[in-house]
Amino acid sequence: MEVKEKAVQGFFWSFYENVGIKLFSTATYFLLAGLLAPSDFGLVAILNSFLFFAGLFTGKGSVTAIIQHADLKPENLSSSFWGNMGLGILLYAAMYIAAPHIALFYKEPSLTLLLRVGSLNFISDSLGAVHQGLIEKQLRIKLVAQARIISTLISATVGITMAYLDYRVWSLVIQHCLYVFIPVVIFWLRGNWLPSFFFQWKYWKDILVFNFKFTFNNLNYFLNNYGADLMVGFFLGKNVLGYFSFSYKVYSTIHFIVLDTIGRVAYPVFSRYNQERGELLRWFFNITRYISYVALPVFAFAIILTPVVINTFARQWSNSIPVIQLLCASGIILIPQYLFNVFLLSLNRHLTIFWYNTINTASSLLLVYLCIPYGLVGIAAALVLKSILVLCVFLVMFKQKFAVDTINYLKTFFKPMLATACSVGVALSALLLEAQLGRLVYALLVVSGGVSYVLMVFLIDQEVTKQVKSVFLGKIPKSS
Repeated sequence: MEVKEKAVQGFFWSFYENVGIKLFSTATYFLLAGLLAPSDFGLVAILNSFLFFAGLFTGKGSVTAIIQHADLKPENLSSSFWGNMGLGILLYAAMYIAAPHIALFYKEPSLTLLLRVGSLNFISDSLGAVHQGLIEKQLRIKLVAQARIISTLISATVGITMAYLDYRVWSLVIQHCLYVFIPVVIFWLRGNWLPSFFFQWKYWKDILVFNFKFTFNNLNYFLNNYGADLMVGFFLGKNVLGYFSFSYKVYSTIHFIVLDTIGRVAYPVFSRYNQERGELLRWFFNITRYISYVALPVFAFAIILTPVVINTFARQWSNSIPVIQLLCASGIILIPQYLFNVFLLSLNRHLTIFWYNTINTASSLLLVYLCIPYGLVGIAAALVLKSILVLCVFLVMFKQKFAVDTINYLKTFFKPMLATACSVGVALSALLLEAQLGRLVYALLVVSGGVSYVLMVFLIDQEVTKQVKSVFLGKIPKSS
């Protein structure tokens, strides 16, 4: 098969894997949320935080190194495999020893065994990194996608069955261990490569450099995404952390569907024009407007409908309602910041990205720490404040580095906000019929809100309306 054909096939399999697994995993998560207690999710959130941090030092970076290495020798592969195995075993031993101390720190004795079992993932990752790197280098993306799909289905089935049989937190731990281990087995069976009994430092050193880069690049991600979990778990306990973890999962699912999906389109567009500053900024303004037309109503209606959905399908998670609503409010504020990261990445401004994300992470941790005395809602409010602070930083950086008129940029949000506000007003007016329609009023709320939103966009933004029509007709107009 030609490289072009492999790439096209790989694209479709990667797309189906990402979207399909995300939707299925989300459905599994919410099903488990109905079977398990908040404290179970709180314990797993603490567990995952430590496992993710320690996992930064395993051989996961070998996958990228093998894909990018132009002159791979068999000696590189075997040395990398045995080196990764050594790292995995070393990290497992370290976590095995540290587990009781971590459990004592959090005053949760059950964490000892949970950490010792969950840490087996370090060895699984080490066993499969080289195989996965070779498979992806050969553009056998279909095999990678199939492995992930199979592992998702099997691990979800086992997790749900164990939860139903009242294995509580262990259903989540075993589910994750299987999700990591099953692809490794498939890569070994289908990968067409086996390590020889050979190891030399000089051959592993080339690959190890990528591991260090992987670790450094993901430290910010760890602090930003898991730092709050560690603080909430320590100061407020596993129950509160369980509610916070559930709330963040709901928010991150919406974020993925709305922002990440569009971000994958924005990056190649920005990259195409990264040598033409005027055209690049024009596309940035346009994509900001397009993504606002999608994200603003989605987040707004998520805020409105969260109490209805939670109280109907997952009443035991009702304490999460204000947290989800506040996180969705922060999602609205984060729209320009998310695109700014994609924008900077397309320009290879990695140092700017690092400092921008460092400000984001530091402000997040500081504000969460200061708001811990105010409980779960206070922590969510801290994340909203962080979003506002980082938005101000973004506007200053955008103006200084790219000479952009920030007022003119903010005007791109006016029409999407107007359309969203009108649709929300129409939707909320439907609640006046709640006494006559009962729960059917919420279906009317969604329909009336959606229809009014489309009509408003049609009335106030003819350009976007024409472009949407052109997309459906198969002809995409040029950016204006």
